[in-house]
Amino acid sequence: MKRFRIILASVLALLLLIAIPIASSADGSSDMPSRYGATTVEGNEKYVYESLAAGINKEVPDTKIMLDKDKGVTLEQLKRAYSVFIHDYPECFWVTNGYSYSHLDDTVVAVEPVYSFSGAELDAARDALDAAVNAILDGMTGSTNYERALYLHDALAETVIYEHVGHHQTAYGALVAGRAVCAGYAAAYQLLLNRAGIAACTVSGESFDPSTGTAVAHAWNVVWLDAETCVYTDVTWDDQGDTVYHYYFNISAEEMEEDHVTDTSIFVQPICNHTSSSYFDANSNTVTDASTPEEVAALFGENRDGERSAIFYYNGVIGLSDWLSDNLHDLYVALDGGVGTYGYSVSSLGKEYHLTVSGNFPVTTRYVDIVSGEGIEQIASGSVSAPVGSPISDVIIRVTGGYYFPEDYSVASTSGINVTRVSYTELKLSGTPTEDVVITLPAATLKVRHEKPSAVFNAIDSESGVLYAINTDWIYSLDGGKTWLDISSQESLIDGVSSEWGILVKHPEDNTHLESETEIIAITAPAAPAGLETVKCSTEGAADGAISGLTTDMEYRSESSEEWIPV
Repeated sequence: MKRFRIILASVLALLLLIAIPIASSADGSSDMPSRYGATTVEGNEKYVYESLAAGINKEVPDTKIMLDKDKGVTLEQLKRAYSVFIHDYPECFWVTNGYSYSHLDDTVVAVEPVYSFSGAELDAARDALDAAVNAILDGMTGSTNYERALYLHDALAETVIYEHVGHHQTAYGALVAGRAVCAGYAAAYQLLLNRAGIAACTVSGESFDPSTGTAVAHAWNVVWLDAETCVYTDVTWDDQGDTVYHYYFNISAEEMEEDHVTDTSIFVQPICNHTSSSYFDANSNTVTDASTPEEVAALFGENRDGERSAIFYYNGVIGLSDWLSDNLHDLYVALDGGVGTYGYSVSSLGKEYHLTVSGNFPVTTRYVDIVSGEGIEQIASGSVSAPVGSPISDVIIRVTGGYYFPEDYSVASTSGINVTRVSYTELKLSGTPTEDVVITLPAATLKVRHEKPSAVFNAIDSESGVLYAINTDWIYSLDGGKTWLDISSQESLIDGVSSEWGILVKHPEDNTHLESETEIIAITAPAAPAGLETVKCSTEGAADGAISGLTTDMEYRSESSEEWIPV
């Protein structure tokens, strides 16, 4: 048997991509399979894919995955199945792009994936990724898939810095370490969407880096907003440091192909020609050469510190700078600009433009910017507003998982805005701002684990006994943790004990602490008496026989009796 080791240097350059058709149902409508790659493999590729899923996606991943020699799996089939699995399981971030394999003759008989985490380190990394995902999902707003996808797009862009460090090709690197490249962005967005109930997959190919204009290997996402609406999103290019764009959010294949080239030799593109799903379609904010200053002014927000800003899609020919040269004065007038100097600044990504006009504008709106400390959900926009002299709508702010607001948590009232602690999990922000104000919320308190219980169980018979050294805020289980029961007193008589499950005892999570480790009280039957010596009765029917070697924790009975008698 020979063994070979394959190390792939680049997930983008060497990773084989999956073909992702849309499956059709009996009535002809399109369905959305939960794992797209799984629908593209068959025969030996399907067998290897399922073997990888069974061996890798588990609490303790297998270091070696055996394959049936009689299947006749080839190296090409292994490569294909391995790549499909990686694309289908962004949550299995510990699987690298390299693996070893063993073969007999021309048949692959074993695969050894290369893992970046294992053992306790993997457990901790999984917990960290779950916490990072939950922290984002806990703050998710919106009732439609479009709104949820937009929230997750922005949250991911605000979380990640584009850097080639650490686990930058994975969802873990993006969401936990906050450092990733395009493959990490795409895996993280796919994972977030999947956890939010939105189907998605990853696409690779080539694109033009907006900052350099050079073609580079790249990765982005296909997203199904519903069974009929398939769109493309590139969070990586939309994340331009301090500015988050939406130029590549929910666009069609035709729009994406303007500067992205999909590797069509290994990726069958689904039809993603929508009519109203992109950010600019949904918001109807497109500017053309024929747009009037009044029409463009309607796209601007209110005055903030002498500036009014707009975000729009420019679909013109002459160029925005030429349009502004001809129309800036009239635009300033349409924006209610007063006497004095005025000017503008502009940034862009593709055809998306962020235009800010500065000048003497009347104050009609007061803004309250909210900066949340650690453990507090982020407000989607980070800001609320109200007309001058009017109260803002009350804002309820919650903690993220594993944190709480202690009873002494307080924030000083500032410029008419008050922060009230409602409970261990909620704050209320309210009031009438007297000026634009920034409210900074101190970090919530991190929950620590309760101490592990140390209960004592004394058996009465084979199925019952008394649980001692316990507290009434603990809970216990007699079926291996499937059902948990309250403890009613500091000494509890319990029935239904079995040696199969034992007794589990823990302190559940409460307002200020995480649940404790679980104490496991094993229930074992005592060993059968041994080393006993007997002396028979002197004559039949006499009562002068004897048994030696007994202890007082034993019982006895005669063969003809059903009653046990303590020794």
